[in-house]
Amino acid sequence: MDKWTESELNWYLERLARNDARDIASALFQIAQLSRPPQPEPVPTGNAQVIAYLEQLIEDRRECPVDWRIPFAFGELRWLAARVLACEYAYQGIEKPIILKDVVQPIRNWGFVIYDERYRENMTFDDFIQHGLLPTKTEIIKPQDYAACCSKEAVERRRNEQKKE
Repeated sequence: MDKWTESELNWYLERLARNDARDIASALFQIAQLSRPPQPEPVPTGNAQVIAYLEQLIEDRRECPVDWRIPFAFGELRWLAARVLACEYAYQGIEKPIILKDVVQPIRNWGFVIYDERYRENMTFDDFIQHGLLPTKTEIIKPQDYAACCSKEAVERRRNEQKKE
């Protein structure tokens, strides 16, 4: 995608407005083009409504897939939303960092969790977090780090290159 159409933007806004973490994460992953080799090249929307949704999502600690490549990676919705928000901020020239305190790092393999008889087999993602069984850290995500692919200049440069091809 080199530019957002109205129907694409409406599709994206509809997904963000839903309350289903998996559906929202799927849309964010697609939009961010995180699986695109060798480097993702997201095209930010520049839309204030999208930015407002993303700013709300960076508080959302629900579990979701954060990467649909094999093997799947799971984590918190806010981890994924913060990266898409950083792209939107870079596009707008906003340099405000996004701070995620104690965010679960994406997990590709649940096998690292050591079984302890104190815990039940049917633990939820939240249970793992509450018992301190998942790795967390505070992340500072800087929109400037996304400028190479998400700034207005970078997006315009890609559009011009695509027109030449």
